[in-house]
Amino acid sequence: MLVNVSALMQEPIGARRSYGFIGEDVDSAVVNCEADLMRTDAGILVSATCDAENEQTCSLCLKPYPHKLQFSFEEEFFPVIDIATGRKMPERDTSEDLQINEQHHLDVSDAVRQYLIMYEPQNPVCKADCLGLCPQCGVDRNTVSCKCPPVPARSEWAKLQELWAHKSDD
Repeated sequence: MLVNVSALMQEPIGARRSYGFIGEDVDSAVVNCEADLMRTDAGILVSATCDAENEQTCSLCLKPYPHKLQFSFEEEFFPVIDIATGRKMPERDTSEDLQINEQHHLDVSDAVRQYLIMYEPQNPVCKADCLGLCPQCGVDRNTVSCKCPPVPARSEWAKLQELWAHKSDD
């Protein structure tokens, strides 16, 4: 997802370019992005909308499933070299991932990777009604009905369950 922005860096502030990235592989995810690059006073502002698909493992039944994700982001990239003079630019308090390198290339894939990680589900579930694995025998309850007795309630919650049962009787 590398873009040469040397021509855009020489244009006036507000100049724009649009790029499409189709089928890019970022951290084992297939990513499609539409990116709008705009010249700012200090660098290039990237506004992107992305669709991604990767394989997740369901946290309930432990089966892999395809996970689709959509996200948008805006990040400003700063040059390390002044395009007009060729001199090194003063250091900025930004990530090295958000820099325009010495060859005037801007790499969007690092920003996409960071946003993919940020939008990953913490407990991915293959489907809303996934029953998961039986905690006693370990069978996948989505495919086989389990004959195990119900797990007894923990003793510290027993009093609360009694109160709840009496409340529902009233």
